Amino acid sequence: MILVDCISKSFGSLRAVREVSFELPRGQIAGLLGPNGAGKSTTIRMITGFLTPDSGRISIAGHDIQSQPTRAKSVIGYLPESAPIYPEMSVRGYLKHRAKLYGVPGRTISSRIDHAMGQTRITDVAKRRVGQLSKGYRQRVGLAAALVHDPKVLILDEPTNGLDPTQIREARSLIRELSEDRTTLLCSHILPEVERTCDRVIIMAGRTDPRGWHPERADPQRPAEPQVHHRGPHKPQRGHRARAADTGGRPGRGDQQAGGQPAAGQQQGLVHHRA
Repeated sequence: MILVDCISKSFGSLRAVREVSFELPRGQIAGLLGPNGAGKSTTIRMITGFLTPDSGRISIAGHDIQSQPTRAKSVIGYLPESAPIYPEMSVRGYLKHRAKLYGVPGRTISSRIDHAMGQTRITDVAKRRVGQLSKGYRQRVGLAAALVHDPKVLILDEPTNGLDPTQIREARSLIRELSEDRTTLLCSHILPEVERTCDRVIIMAGRTDPRGWHPERADPQRPAEPQVHHRGPHKPQRGHRARAADTGGRPGRGDQQAGGQPAAGQQQGLVHHRA
């Protein structure tokens, strides 16, 4: 559903993202984890088409984000870190505006709005102005706006940022419910939050390549080999080289590490699968 193949992005002399790759199937919630400045938001913006990668390829539901941008973006629901909401508009009015931007047919706009508000539990504030809502409700409005066109892919950038503990628990539960029939990529710098929400964790720590090790990329100037952790009965043999995109399922507890140590001076990427 989401294919990211060796993408890189630089801003002048600053290398923000270097040769990042991963693949997410339908129905999976993946967390993109890393410290501030690791390139998470830049990666998200390339996936959503707001930035063009310097190299590499991105495909969303079979549509190339560069050669078929309209089709690719039509299946993406995106909630940026700061939700682009208009405080003077009513909740329903704002969602109607977003539905029109997405090209939702006029005859189905009302039903799509009702469905999105029901999914995010904001029906009771439909007539209120967005600016009068709490931070938690404003996040829900932003999430409803990302869902109003019924996307196949949901991309969330720091969706719990600024929420209190109760709102975080509610947001976590809501994200899991919404992700049952779509692919979700959640960007965060908070490890416990990602672990509690996601099936799989992709850690950006410098030069990350979650596809795994390949002989043709053994050059020390290229990304280091990621470590792939499995939970459950499957126990890879020592030295097993695993492709992160090929490891799936929701096994039980007990981590097994696959792969060797990265070369000296290189960063390492980590991919986890959640029970």
